[in-house]
Parts: sequence; structure tokens; C-alpha cells
Amino acid sequence: MMKKILMTTLLLISACAQMMAEDADSLYAKDLLKPGTVAPDFMLRSNLGEMKTFSNYRGSYVVLEFWASWCPDCRKDMPRMKALNDAYRQKGVRLMGVSFDTDFDKWNGYITANKLYWAQVSELKKWKKETAIDTLYHVNWIPSYYVIDPEGRITLATVDLTKVEGLLARLDADGTLARSKKPEPVVVQPQFTGGNEALANYLSAHLKYPAACTKAGAAARVVCEFVVERDGSLTDVRVSKVSDFHFTNAKVSGMTKGTRAKLQEECEGCFKVEAVRVVSEMPNWTPGTQDGKPVLVKYHLPISFSL
Repeated sequence: MMKKILMTTLLLISACAQMMAEDADSLYAKDLLKPGTVAPDFMLRSNLGEMKTFSNYRGSYVVLEFWASWCPDCRKDMPRMKALNDAYRQKGVRLMGVSFDTDFDKWNGYITANKLYWAQVSELKKWKKETAIDTLYHVNWIPSYYVIDPEGRITLATVDLTKVEGLLARLDADGTLARSKKPEPVVVQPQFTGGNEALANYLSAHLKYPAACTKAGAAARVVCEFVVERDGSLTDVRVSKVSDFHFTNAKVSGMTKGTRAKLQEECEGCFKVEAVRVVSEMPNWTPGTQDGKPVLVKYHLPISFSL
């Protein structure tokens, strides 16, 4: 008897959950484009500065996510979006996030902090007042999701991520994803013109050891992050990490803990400034390529400061 009651309760919970999902779509997804519609093409700038053309994603299943970093429901769904990306990117499914953020730093900061490693684009304009993409895709609620097939037609339009998860699971189970997967494009990484030896020679000739760091006997490893543009120029140069910091001057060990900490902070700041300067002044690199065409590539370059 208890088993029957338990089974009945579980079925009721499942039915209620399904009704809630259907109610959410009936309330908030009724204006979304209908399945079978050709997904409208668009071109928007990514957080890395690259213009993304949506029609270039033809040939793959695509999950198109409309969101914003200020949206609580969007943030709640984001761990599941990351799980989808991890589960299906090797199976040919591509994700694109379309954000209604207006502040680049907040938008990009959220992407970076949460490691959202799929294409992210935005108009950086006020939703429903200045944006065009919401009109194109009839987005009146976020988060909203579309699943688009390799021919560019909408397969699913919903505000319920559970439906996206279910559809992808079915497409995977019946072999559809495997049959539609495109070969991975060949990506050739950018490089300093002349190769690693030329890069080492350049750094040796142009890197200036900060005077304060020389005096203190400070040493460290600084990782510079930047974007290699299609023409080989370097943009968005910044320091992503400082590690292996230490003092070689014996006199520093006799300082108080607070004085050493202050000196370390000063020296780390000097190392960061110099690393950004030397990278920013580099000549153009040989750009990265994908399928033989130049592409934007984010690059990490470690620079050692040692006496």
C-alpha cells in the first residue's frame, strides 16, 4: 500500500513539474519564433571583440541562449548551460549566448569569472528599448532558448532549459548528433614572427627590469593575456597571473612581515606594468588561422623576471 502511495506521489510531482514547464512556456514563450522557422541571421560583436555572424554556425546544432548577467533566473540556469557545453561540445553542438547587458565590464567580468567558454555576443544596449536582436527573435522574457538544426531551422523555442536538455539527450541517444557532427576545424595558433627563439630574443633585448625590483632582489613569473587580431596586432593586453614571487636579497628577510608584504605588492605592480608595456610594443605577430583563414585568438604568454 505504501509503495503504491509513494509511486502515486512521484507521478503527481512529475506531472506537476511538467505542467509548470508548460505553463511557463504558455506564459512567456508564446511569442517566440515557431519550430520550422528559419532562424534569422545576425552579426554581433563578441566579448573578445570579434564580429560573429550567426549563419556561419550552419551545419551544426546550435543552442541560442538569450540572457543577461543582471538576470537572477539566467544566473540560476548558467551552471546547467556549462554542463550542456561540457557534455555536447565534443558532439558537435555549438552554444551562443546573446546578452542584454549594457555594461561591457560587468558582462565580460561575469563571463570570465564563471568560465563561460562558448561564444558570447551583445549589442550592449537597453533591452526592448534600443536592441534589435530581441525584435528579430521575439524575445520578451529571459532566459529564453532556441535549438536550431544544421539547416538553420528552429527545432525548439522555450523559456525552460529542461526542454533543451531533454531534446539534446534524445538527439544524442538516437544518433542524430553523431550523424550531423562536422569535422573539427583545424586551428593554427598565432606566433611571434620568427618563432619562439625570436620571441625569447625580443624579450631579452626589450624587457627592462624595474629598478625597485632590482634593488629588492625581487623575481616572479608574470602571465600576460592578450588577443592576437586577424592582422597580427595585439589588443586587450593585461596580466592574468603573477606566480613564483620571491626575494633574492637577504636583507629583505630581516624586514617585518608588513614591510615585506608592502614591498612585494610594489614589486608585483612594477612587474605587471613592465610586462604589459613590452607586450603592447611588440611588432605584429603571425595571426592564428582556422581552415586557412585568419581568426582572433586569445593568447597567454608567460614572462619570467629573474636576476
